[in-house]
Amino acid sequence: MPRRSPPFAMVVPVMRYYASRVLRPMITSLRTPPRITLAGRTSHGEAVTLRPPRLSDAATWREIRIADRLAIEPFWVTDNRGWEARHRERIWIHEWLWSRSEAKAGRIVRTVIEVDGQFAGQCDLWIQPHDERGELSIWVDSRLAGRGIAGAAGRLLIGYAFDQLGLARVTAPIDVDNAHSARFARRIGLVREGTMISYLSVGGRRRDHDLWAVSAQAWTR
Repeated sequence: MPRRSPPFAMVVPVMRYYASRVLRPMITSLRTPPRITLAGRTSHGEAVTLRPPRLSDAATWREIRIADRLAIEPFWVTDNRGWEARHRERIWIHEWLWSRSEAKAGRIVRTVIEVDGQFAGQCDLWIQPHDERGELSIWVDSRLAGRGIAGAAGRLLIGYAFDQLGLARVTAPIDVDNAHSARFARRIGLVREGTMISYLSVGGRRRDHDLWAVSAQAWTR
């Protein structure tokens, strides 16, 4: 028997579903999200800038992340793909498109850290609009360690979260063995509130994380 075409009444809902799940996110990602550029200085006077990611950052991002694998991977979210596979340039392009869509919806502030005009890392804020909370994520090129760059970037983004976005609280879950990040959190004004057991799988293992946080009322400008 010849195969009958689906009735028109079924075609329309299918087209609407496709448009909402596939076309709309693509179109949204191509719109220009709110652009932020924040500038500050380290305690030693070195200029640090936070700016939106660019497609042209892909090669530098990949180079630094692969070189710093031993420092980053043990504390980064577990993924079944290998480290190099996670850092192909097409992954950067995918994340660039995704983050633009999320930024447009007010769910993320994603920035690149620049020092002397050069890509030096990333500083992001993952936002939960319903409870006015943001989660800070940051990494910096290990060749720039010890210069206060992460601290300057973190303070810039936290200040933006409170002063411009009106958030009530910024948090940072940190692996209990990540002493370097714990010192960083304390230096920029976060307070350790407790330990979350088996909170997150990082580096291939589910690990305990300390919750570091600061409220808008406690934040020191």
